[in-house]
Amino acid sequence: MDTIYIPDSWNFVKVASMVRQLQNCDKHPSYPINLLLDFSNVKSLRCHHIVPLIAYVKLQRHNGRTVEIQCINMNPEVASYASRIGFFRQLQIPYKENRIFRDSSGKFIEVKDVPKECAEQLGVELNTIFKHQLNDVFGPLRESFGYAVGEILDNVTRHSKTPIDGIIAAQNYKDKVECCLADCGIGIPDALRSRADYACLNVAECLQASLLKNVHSDTDGAGHGLYFASRIVSSAGEIAVYSHDRLLIKSGEDTRIIEAPFWNGTIIMFRVRKNSNLDYNEIFEKTGIPIDIEEEIKRAKIKALW
Repeated sequence: MDTIYIPDSWNFVKVASMVRQLQNCDKHPSYPINLLLDFSNVKSLRCHHIVPLIAYVKLQRHNGRTVEIQCINMNPEVASYASRIGFFRQLQIPYKENRIFRDSSGKFIEVKDVPKECAEQLGVELNTIFKHQLNDVFGPLRESFGYAVGEILDNVTRHSKTPIDGIIAAQNYKDKVECCLADCGIGIPDALRSRADYACLNVAECLQASLLKNVHSDTDGAGHGLYFASRIVSSAGEIAVYSHDRLLIKSGEDTRIIEAPFWNGTIIMFRVRKNSNLDYNEIFEKTGIPIDIEEEIKRAKIKALW
């Protein structure tokens, strides 16, 4: 079996290292994949590590590959939490849980598929978390941010051309909220380069463009999700976009683009600090994000990003 060392880090860059480990296990399209997930360094599961892992496994199984999985060195607390958020169930790993868990509404979202018919409901669940956990941070921006995340979900379910459902999870910590959404579709670069305006852009330039206003592919839809989300999140935390062989991380005015192993689709990750104080005027600029999102929808003809 091939060992995958699960990271225990807030650093979004660690996602790329895990994707590289998964690629090294994929030796031949006709061979089964045998994964030994090592949790020896894990004290707390991060959604930006488990969501891409689950998406990868589901894609391989969808493509007819046999994927066998074993977990080792997982302490009881991590195992119990993994069970609570649906980690074992999503990977089809037998696990017996004897505890009774409370309702997660407004606290976190367990690892879930994102089928088209459930995207709107998942958007509502995320907005409930924002309301309960981040209302003091977002204030009048909460509705706009909820809209932005809803548009990202819409891109995954309707426009990414992913052969499997997207995967989502959101976690609530004492000082922050994290969310990760992954799909195995065509990815942002291919979607943008389908339009003549962006046909000559490389992958890094496509990721940078995806965070700008009025940037979209030819696909019919809504859009503006990443622009709204990145403007708000980067002022209160950080957002990362991983597609094809580049990982973009934005925090405040700082944007880094890192070369990464190829991801067949798009991964969106973000975290928001609960003690943040947003400068609404700086975020809005003169033509920036509206508090009244309905007015923006009426004002602009918005299209899908990917």
